[in-house]
Amino acid sequence: MKRLLALGAGTLAALVLFPLLLAASPASASTLSDCLARQHVCVTGEGRSLVSAGQQSELERQIGGDGIYLVVAPSGSAGYRSSMNQIISTLDGHAQFTVGFLDSKQQHFGAYNKGMLPSGGAANIATRVVEQHQADQNVFAALTDFVSDVKGEAGSGSGAAANAP
Repeated sequence: MKRLLALGAGTLAALVLFPLLLAASPASASTLSDCLARQHVCVTGEGRSLVSAGQQSELERQIGGDGIYLVVAPSGSAGYRSSMNQIISTLDGHAQFTVGFLDSKQQHFGAYNKGMLPSGGAANIATRVVEQHQADQNVFAALTDFVSDVKGEAGSGSGAAANAP
């Protein structure tokens, strides 16, 4: 948890792709794809110790039908970047989306967006919520704030404007 909350802004901004997820085996990839096709919040394995089923439901309600996704799971043997790439690849068919990924194994949170926010916007929001919750180490509050901030910034039209030619 301390690594999650101590993550610096420079690290998040430099990664562009952010951490977490299921093992990189074909079965796990299929499971993740299936989960993200059905719901916006996917919590697996060790992630259940960080986000309860009730909290997962609350996050789903908060997201509603918006293109915001959260994954809370251990990264696979290939590491965080590979896991995040898998998540992004799964969601890439959407014209717009934002995904936050919390690696329950490495306690690392990062984010990526396509079309909803200016480039790097999701990473900036992830960095901000990690910093805001560094003292209380409240993972659920950080995820809730992440969703609220993405909705607020995407609703302002800044993402569409920033991505227009």
